[in-house]
Amino acid sequence: MRTLVINAAALARNLDRLRRAASARIIGVVKGNGYGLGLTDYARFLTEHGVDMLAVSTAEEAAALRQAGIAAEVLMLSSTAVPRDVAVLLDCGAILTVGSCAAAETVSAVAVEKGVTARVHVKLDTGMGRFGFLPQDVTEAAALLKDWGKSHDKKIKITLQPSVYDNTQLSKWANVMFRNGRLTNIDLNYHFDLSRFPHYEDFIDRSARKNLHKAMAEDFVISHLDSSNADDISRAYGVISINRKEHGYPLRMSLQNVADTVKIIDADFFVVSHNGTDVAAAQVFKVTEDVAQVIYWGDLRQYASLRTMNFLAYKVFEYYYQKGFRILDIGPSTEDGVPNNGLCDFKEAIGCSVTQKLFFEL
Repeated sequence: MRTLVINAAALARNLDRLRRAASARIIGVVKGNGYGLGLTDYARFLTEHGVDMLAVSTAEEAAALRQAGIAAEVLMLSSTAVPRDVAVLLDCGAILTVGSCAAAETVSAVAVEKGVTARVHVKLDTGMGRFGFLPQDVTEAAALLKDWGKSHDKKIKITLQPSVYDNTQLSKWANVMFRNGRLTNIDLNYHFDLSRFPHYEDFIDRSARKNLHKAMAEDFVISHLDSSNADDISRAYGVISINRKEHGYPLRMSLQNVADTVKIIDADFFVVSHNGTDVAAAQVFKVTEDVAQVIYWGDLRQYASLRTMNFLAYKVFEYYYQKGFRILDIGPSTEDGVPNNGLCDFKEAIGCSVTQKLFFEL
């Protein structure tokens, strides 16, 4: 009989290295009796070393964790439509995975019966063919959402990604949403195709090229900040906050919202300084393996004549091109569907393209 020996000290060091290397939340998968390491022993080790969410594959595993006094968040990886299992998971306060309309109906019914609100992770079948919603399930899922809204006297609002993410699939989803509800808004969403970056100056507007040259002659320094450091996050947010206030733009994420979000979404923060003063900043989330999204960026008004935004945009484009990303989503230049023509002109001048971002109500 062979014996597997786990070096606990090495495992703890690896966890620490992962935590320092990535801003994303670590989920400890302890299914299958902790992959043979012992469900509760392994889970307790992980939680003692800073892991605050555990993943299981059965309701029995979730119950065993709670019976052992382990209070970490629990995510059920498998989608289940068995009422008994759903009840156990809800009693454990677990996050349930919903991968079919049958599972969604069961979770909803059991939650209503217990008088609780279920927290769910919606699972899409991305190609493995094991479980999860398939593209052809979208029509049924939309109808189910609509029926749920009616029964609870609520409107279901759905925002689709800009079509540049996946034009074929998003076009199909838009058709489903339109047939089950109504289109409420169309935003103009800009993106930069990073494959074009090597020839950047060849296709940008002449005025943008002139402004970029002016900015490059200035004493600008761009810094890529540490997204796990609260002071660095606050530093970038402070510049963005001033920019939004100066221009009268809404700032919908508080500093705490940003700090909480970067615990679960990989993010980058950039600051441009001029002679030691922070004059521009950008907050960017990595939303897929090859798409990053600018959540906020902006400069201080008193430095705008130095063309800080041309410099910041160029450097951010360069960074994500070098990282192998396909698209940088710059975000909308509309508010409730009304274009900000100045923003539209600027984004088009620096080489961005526009696609539609659709909003529906079921």
